[in-house]
Amino acid sequence: MEETEKIEKAKQEYRQGEEKLDQERHRLSRLTMRAQYQKSRHRADYDPEYAARTHRLCNKGGVIEHFYPETKDMTEPEFYQLMDNLNANAVVRNQILAQITSVHSERGST
Repeated sequence: MEETEKIEKAKQEYRQGEEKLDQERHRLSRLTMRAQYQKSRHRADYDPEYAARTHRLCNKGGVIEHFYPETKDMTEPEFYQLMDNLNANAVVRNQILAQITSVHSERGST
C-alpha cells in the first residue's frame, strides 16, 4: 500500500508540474505577443518615414474635412466611393493632374 501511495503522489506531482509548465508557456506566449504588439504599435517611434507619412496623410485628410465637413460623417466605403467618383470624372481628374503637374514643374521635379 505504501508503494501505491508513493506512485499516486508522484503522479499528482507530475500533473502539477505539467500544469505549471503549461501556465509558464502560456505566460511566455502572452509576453511575446505583447512585445510584438508594442513594437508594431510604436512603429512611428523607430521609423521616421512611417511617422512622416502618417503626419502627411492626416494633414491632407484634415484639409478635405476642412473644405467638405460633411465627409467626416461618411463611412470608409462611402468616402472611397466619393474619391472613386471624383477620379472617374474626366474633368475633375484632368484638373487635379494639371495642378499636380504645375506644382512639380514649379519645383523643378518630375
